[in-house]
Amino acid sequence: MIKTPSSIVLGGAGIFKKGMTQLGGVANLNLIIKQLFANSEQGFTQTLDDYSILFQDAAGTTALTGAGQTLGLVLDKSKGLVLGSELVTNGGFTTDTSWSKGTGWSIANGFATHTSGTPSTLTQPVSVTTGRAYQIEFDVSNTSSGNIAACFTGGTTVAGTLSGANGHRKVILFAVTGNVNFGVTCDTLFNGSITNLTCKLLNGNHASQPTSSYRPLLQNTPRRIQYDGIDDKLTTTLPAQLTGCTVIRAIPNVGCQILTNQTIPTPYNDSTSHCGLIVINRALTAYETSLVTQIFNKLAGV
Repeated sequence: MIKTPSSIVLGGAGIFKKGMTQLGGVANLNLIIKQLFANSEQGFTQTLDDYSILFQDAAGTTALTGAGQTLGLVLDKSKGLVLGSELVTNGGFTTDTSWSKGTGWSIANGFATHTSGTPSTLTQPVSVTTGRAYQIEFDVSNTSSGNIAACFTGGTTVAGTLSGANGHRKVILFAVTGNVNFGVTCDTLFNGSITNLTCKLLNGNHASQPTSSYRPLLQNTPRRIQYDGIDDKLTTTLPAQLTGCTVIRAIPNVGCQILTNQTIPTPYNDSTSHCGLIVINRALTAYETSLVTQIFNKLAGV
């Protein structure tokens, strides 16, 4: 394990600039991540400092709010959580065009509406990339019965959790091989309307676990992802295998572990308990190593 003095003077060599990586005198994790990946480096992060990127389910519909809850999705900050361009045409349903309407669907006055009678889908062709995450949002209104969910179809259908609740929905779906359409699917009883439907790439290499029994727990003191050592794992699907990587892990109650020249396969299955993880496809400078070690030791509780 690598440890550094308790006080580090900023400046010096590397990509970090004086004053940019400290917050209250302590190296700031988010700024470190931003600067490590500033030159389009490849890799990913799993951090626990921000509940807004942690979810109990793989679709990102159930927020994680505290210790003892499962982790089904950890969003990667290496690409800044930037959304791509809009993939949906006529998501506001201003005209009765662009959509293939299954039985029971109609489009009028800015809404797509389904009446009960048969389960069906409302879809349109879309170009998505296998393994990538897409953030989908839409508004549900006038629901009197049944349930609805966003989906990708073609090949194996990928869908969020069916729900009949009115209001704004946001879900993250991972495209699989064969997906060529995007839309919504509903059960037999669904009576209701949707509008403001969007679908955008959520940049990054995010870690997820769709099988509930395989999900690790978030635990505190120190805050960590706790795997059961049997079958728990989080999977990150990379666009391609990475070589020459530095793997930085905060080992609970031990400290910062840095492994160099690592090969990271796709998919990458993580099952080692940690308080923070960064994978980047290059070596760190000595100065970067000092800063990262400082903050990862703190995350690990040492």
